Amino acid sequence: MKVELVQAGLPDAQTIVDMQKKPFQKLLETYRDYETNPGAEDIQKIIARMEQRETQYYFIRHNQMNVGALRVFCEEGGALCRISPLFILPEEQNNGYAQATLRLIETMYRPHTWTLDTILEERRNCHVYEKAGCRKTGEVKTLKEGMHLVRYEKTIA
Repeated sequence: MKVELVQAGLPDAQTIVDMQKKPFQKLLETYRDYETNPGAEDIQKIIARMEQRETQYYFIRHNQMNVGALRVFCEEGGALCRISPLFILPEEQNNGYAQATLRLIETMYRPHTWTLDTILEERRNCHVYEKAGCRKTGEVKTLKEGMHLVRYEKTIA
């Protein structure tokens, strides 16, 4: 699966907001989590993140079409990087784009450790990260009854 990551900037903030609403809508309806769900974020939150020196957004492209996006946040020194969020448009899911993106981003950044969170109850999401070599750290945060965030980590040798 060939994907490319294209850096997004402030002029792309509205596109990011519009795109991320689609894949997170079902989760928003299921869990009614308007505080942490990326589908509930407004453009100001995206702009604030884009203005962080440690943050970079990328469009995930296949055949020159945006099929998703991700945000990478690296602490100073770059030893620890976090992915939050990573999403693929619903109509483009199950094509291997998330796996290809995770492999590609690992070649672009050279942190010692990657971290990310996902909803524990969403087994498909957990499977995607586990398949990419991420392991549960044991850190689980209860957001509400029936909704838990689980932390994943991948250490690069």
